[in-house]
Amino acid sequence: MALDTLFAEGQRKYIESFNKIERNLFEVEQQTVLATQLARLSGLPTTFFNNSGAEATELAMKAARLYGHARNIAIPKIMVFDGAFHGRTMACISAGSNPKHQAGFEPLLPGFVRVPFNDLRAIRNQANKDPDIVAVLLEPVQGESGIRVPDKDYLAGVRQLCDEYNWLMMADEIQTGMGRTGSFFCYEQSGITPDVVTLAKSLANGIPIGACLMSESVAARFTPGSHGSTFGGNPLACATGIATVSVIEKDK
Repeated sequence: MALDTLFAEGQRKYIESFNKIERNLFEVEQQTVLATQLARLSGLPTTFFNNSGAEATELAMKAARLYGHARNIAIPKIMVFDGAFHGRTMACISAGSNPKHQAGFEPLLPGFVRVPFNDLRAIRNQANKDPDIVAVLLEPVQGESGIRVPDKDYLAGVRQLCDEYNWLMMADEIQTGMGRTGSFFCYEQSGITPDVVTLAKSLANGIPIGACLMSESVAARFTPGSHGSTFGGNPLACATGIATVSVIEKDK
């Protein structure tokens, strides 16, 4: 067989195999280990690694929009809350509620519906008015607005409403995760599992990292090439994350 024919055949097989896989081109062993740790602790089987909390939250919002479009909702909306803080990218300040973070950056991005925090009735009232809501994004305890702890049954109530209205429940655990409320994730204390969870900050004890954890059905909507992160899941950040999670578990 001629050399050019061999090359063409090899290239065809490479492209064919590459299009079938849904993983990085080069395996990073530390990614696999850290993702396995997080899956075991969270109950969510898929982790997308990135570089910061804002990036993880952006991915959660992309997941919500994919979910909405799959339900034939042309303009899917995400429910957010008074007093929320989710980061400082354009989408994150639009989801947040601090005017100081938003000032000078208008117009903010559309696609968000805001209701009072710790008010299940407000969620239901908004749900009955707006059929385009597809997800709820919330902090289990609000941090930037003054350590606002919701009622004991609030997160379980939000989970129930999300199930009732067929919404995704997305928990921003960037400030509350990693054991800082007494359990590895704050939502565990309510006996629930969200559909999407974001982590960052202390996941790698100061080394830049972010992670967006998803249920299998949510993650399956991302196809090869539909999302990426240049330095997300790099060996240094993941190795540090492995050590951090291991020490938290070991020392309780």
